[in-house]
Amino acid sequence: MTNGFRVGLGLVLLGAGVFTPRAAMAQDDASAQVVNERSGMPKDLGDPVGTLPLPSGASGWGLTDAGSNLVWHTASGATGTVYLINTNGNVVNSFSVTANTGSANEITFDGTFLYIVDFSSQEVDIYDMDGAYQSSFAMPFALSGITYNPNTGNLYIADPNGSTVDERTTAGVFVNNFPLAAGAFPAGLEYDAQRNGYWVTDFTTRKAELYNLDFTVVRQSISVSPATRGVAVKGNKLYVVDQSASEALIFDITEFQLAVPFFLDNGTNLSGSMPTS
Repeated sequence: MTNGFRVGLGLVLLGAGVFTPRAAMAQDDASAQVVNERSGMPKDLGDPVGTLPLPSGASGWGLTDAGSNLVWHTASGATGTVYLINTNGNVVNSFSVTANTGSANEITFDGTFLYIVDFSSQEVDIYDMDGAYQSSFAMPFALSGITYNPNTGNLYIADPNGSTVDERTTAGVFVNNFPLAAGAFPAGLEYDAQRNGYWVTDFTTRKAELYNLDFTVVRQSISVSPATRGVAVKGNKLYVVDQSASEALIFDITEFQLAVPFFLDNGTNLSGSMPTS
């Protein structure tokens, strides 16, 4: 099955693992860069600290934290499979979703249910942890990334063509809409409880960007090229799916803990600093 996003004059293909807009073809520097928002000076974090092999092969897309040493992962191709794997890449469990999900792209987990972006049907499909289909709700746009925030109890769903994120209840009821940075083309989306913000992988910039809670500020940015699909956070490790290598690149984000500006839920901008050497 082949699907498409329309981006400017370019067509972005989805389905067999091909999803590369022309603006994203240029490679960033190989090293990851952290930007201190206060000084504007980049801090070189070097190369990824490791890789996580993925059982889905080139169709791998979604990734989200499953607690302990586990992550949920989705295959977006014809296999339509959801995997529960450990951080060594070993498959703990898997199940097919092809009966109810045409294209399993990004995924998130609320502790009980899995919410899977079904691009081909333009909906979110809901499963329990054993793979039993529960229900679906339709979306008014070609959705990509998805994440769950336990503090609000809501889902956050990225619209790549509109460069926005919808906040919805777990039943799909609209709550709010947040514009992203101008020109953003989001793919993966993950709430980071430790840093109280949202990581967004962007096809245009080839970066993973840490937004504040209302998506008005990119607090930090790290080059993750060529890994620009699903994203997951486990403590001080950032995992970003690289379809071309059938793996997730792992980045150490320990120093993001003191990233500034830092916002509380009530919008308070906390003072602080980030190491500069």
